[in-house]
Amino acid sequence: MNLIFKILLGLVLLAPVPFGSYNPWAWTVLAVGVGLLVISWSVLSWISGEAPPVSVAKIWPSAVMFGLVLLWIMLQTATWTPVFWHHPIFSLKHGTTTEMTCSLGGCLVEF
Repeated sequence: MNLIFKILLGLVLLAPVPFGSYNPWAWTVLAVGVGLLVISWSVLSWISGEAPPVSVAKIWPSAVMFGLVLLWIMLQTATWTPVFWHHPIFSLKHGTTTEMTCSLGGCLVEF
């Protein structure tokens, strides 16, 4: 189990490398590798009966914030949300010629 964790740690440390690639297969290999290693490490930890390395009492604030981010992502990708919740850039289609200016205050899209 320690070997799986070390391989996972090494893969996570190399994670920025494929993001410079144009090919989506590099991202896919990284995502599948990390997913398989996390699943195998979790299953081995569960089978061996070991206690988690960090208690839930210490990470619950981070877990709640992560859950809220996931909820926001799901709301943004939902088709049933009101149109006024959508960002103007969401309405852009592939192939249109537009000019977009972004700053800390938001984005201005000119058609």
